[in-house]
Formats: sequence, structure tokens, C-alpha cells
Amino acid sequence: RDPYRDVDYYQSLFEQLGFEAHWLAIDGAMQTVMSAQDTKLCDSLADYQVSKLASFRRDVLYPDLYQKQQKLCRDPEKLYNLLRKSDAVFIADSSPLLLYHAFYKNANQPSELLTKIQDMVAKGQLMVAA
Repeated sequence: RDPYRDVDYYQSLFEQLGFEAHWLAIDGAMQTVMSAQDTKLCDSLADYQVSKLASFRRDVLYPDLYQKQQKLCRDPEKLYNLLRKSDAVFIADSSPLLLYHAFYKNANQPSELLTKIQDMVAKGQLMVAA
């Protein structure tokens, strides 16, 4: 239930295999904030993580990762740029519900990030693995 827990592990694993690895710091809380299109809400990301994901105090337990996620929340274009530079995306979360919240808006509409991923896959620019 804690996507922060394995970030360092997977980044280290892929780097040891010779890949340049980056974390696309998306979760249901960040998707909620990004869908509102108000970057001021990023200041309350920890509160959204508690209410949306039932995750508590990630900002204290993982301060570096939380700060990275907050920066991407404030400037989603950086998140999309990371995606555009990518050859592959590895999805490490095995919870269908958490994945749904990360990639879909409240109205059951695909998020902008998911739409970009689908477009890149369709054009053969990106490989997705889970």
C-alpha cells in the first residue's frame, strides 16, 4: 500500500542493470491535486495522501521522495517531460484500485498522464511493464 517504500529499491535495481531510472511520482493523491489544476493544493499533498490513500506521514518518513513528488505536482510539465524521455515505464504497484486512482480522474476519465502513456505506446515510443 505504500508506493514510496520500493522507489529506492527499483531505482537502484534498474541502475545496476545499466538503465537511467526515474520515478514518475504519480499516485491517487497527486492525481486528485493535478486534476483540480490548482498547484497551490500541492502544499497539502500530505493531507490528500491521508484521505485518498490512507497513508500517513510520508512527508516525514520519506522526506526526499515527498519533496520530489511535491515538485512534480507543482510543475506537471516536468512529469510529462520525464515520460517523453522514457523508453519504458515499469509499474511496481500491484493494487488495481491504487493504480486506478493514480491514472484516472474523478469522472472515470483517463488522466493526462495515462493518455500520454497510451499515445506513446500506440506509436511504439514506449514500453510498459508491470
